[in-house]
Amino acid sequence: MVEQRNAFEGETTRVEDVLRPLASDVRLRIVRALIGSPGKTLSYSDLQRASGIKDSGQFSYHLRQLQGQFVTQTDDGYRLRYSAVALYQALLAGTALGENEPRTIETESPCPACDGLLEAHYCDDMLTISCPDCRHFVHHVPFLPGGAEGKSDAGLLQTFDHQTRSMITSAVSGICPYCGGEMGHEFVERDWTEEHEGEDTTQSEDTPARPKAVPHCDNLVHYRCDRCSGELRTSVGETLLGKAPVVAFYYDHGVDVSAVPSWELAFCVDRDAVTTLSSDPYEFGVAVTLGEETLYVTVDESLSVVEAERTRAA
Repeated sequence: MVEQRNAFEGETTRVEDVLRPLASDVRLRIVRALIGSPGKTLSYSDLQRASGIKDSGQFSYHLRQLQGQFVTQTDDGYRLRYSAVALYQALLAGTALGENEPRTIETESPCPACDGLLEAHYCDDMLTISCPDCRHFVHHVPFLPGGAEGKSDAGLLQTFDHQTRSMITSAVSGICPYCGGEMGHEFVERDWTEEHEGEDTTQSEDTPARPKAVPHCDNLVHYRCDRCSGELRTSVGETLLGKAPVVAFYYDHGVDVSAVPSWELAFCVDRDAVTTLSSDPYEFGVAVTLGEETLYVTVDESLSVVEAERTRAA
């Protein structure tokens, strides 16, 4: 999966207006005091004491600068608006305490394109999973320092996998995982048939019956949010990660699919698992195989499951 960072096009002034009230150590101390309070609400005197600001005039002035946009006054005192909490948390996620050195993690996950093993590399807030032998590419996704700080290699990869699944689920539902706005999608095809020219792409007798299909192109689902310009790219197979037929299929085979790293699931990373049935409108067939049984899922242009059929190998 490939994801590109958000870009604020033509929004510089608005972003500056949002961030300006926080450009003060005194105001940040007030924000931290409210976030750290058990009930997230403090009286005027308790808030001043918790923020450690002894000058009443200075405290009063900076509290007023935060009111409205970040702080709300209620009958019980002062509390942060959720948007302020989210912004503060996002700032911490991107500026984790301590150093986050580049890391290379050798995995036991097989490469879907060769006999090698996949390798994860974390550097400059990006996590890449690929094969060092054949250079097959699986993931290249932003991963904020807060998700890596203090974690073992296994813990980092587990956090990354869960975060990525959450982002995909949100995007497939049409919700931007960055700002909550509406997210549309389109399909981008990379034809790989020339790489396999001369190879027999017909079905074997052992392959479960499928609808007549054209040779598969390496289809990427490209999501984009018009509100924040957030982008996300997934394979067609990855859009099925949280779909009921796939979850139930794995469950019936005694496997919790959410516990298996997405880069170890063939229907997510193997080109041969996906067949383009139609391009006008788009329709795809995705084969999910466990043991001697295959679940064949048909997905339409909206990425909804049209049909799911189980077939046992002869």
